[in-house]
Amino acid sequence: MASKVSCVVFDKTGTLTKGISPEITDFEIFLEDGMDSLIWTLASELEKGSSHPLAVALTAASQSHEILSAVTTEHEEIPGRGVKGIVRITATSVRCQVIIGNEMWMQENQVEVPSSVQAKLETWKRQAKSVILLATTDADQTVINGRLTVAAIFAASDPIRPDAIPVIEALQKRNIDVWMISGDNQTTAVAVARLVGIPERCVIAGVLPQEKVSFTQFFPHL
Repeated sequence: MASKVSCVVFDKTGTLTKGISPEITDFEIFLEDGMDSLIWTLASELEKGSSHPLAVALTAASQSHEILSAVTTEHEEIPGRGVKGIVRITATSVRCQVIIGNEMWMQENQVEVPSSVQAKLETWKRQAKSVILLATTDADQTVINGRLTVAAIFAASDPIRPDAIPVIEALQKRNIDVWMISGDNQTTAVAVARLVGIPERCVIAGVLPQEKVSFTQFFPHL
């Protein structure tokens, strides 16, 4: 059966990339000075229960910063999008509604991403980095008033597996089409594909985990 294979489709994270060890390489916080500990606390609280590689990376990065004692309620995780919840800082009256995830998650929660922030995200994505956004509002009107706003952004680098490039080259030499499918954004996915030798036309991005298998039925017609 393998001798008749004409097309191979790779997932990105954990297949072409190592997946188990992404690291937060860049971040920007948009709150006033002295509020960094709040941001790292919110990120740590919401992400600590998730097994997603980017959540693990963000939780690990938060350990290098001051973390306040906090409690999370109404926690919800949407695969391929992000998490949301209410975080209460136990030593104060601060109680924030928070969402963390990708740009699609921000859009679905009506969070406006300023053009200046979008420009920074695009720079990171062109460097083959995955981006994470944190938006918050203050549920008790004590920290941030109004709707959810972007309070911080993060970039994570996921190293390419050392065997990915030679495997792809070997398949292509046999005239086998090689594609990549990813839940990541288009810019980051294309940048990663370029690093391993997959052409841009063979990249499908922004696909939810539960949708990936169903996409394979269309590959002979792409």
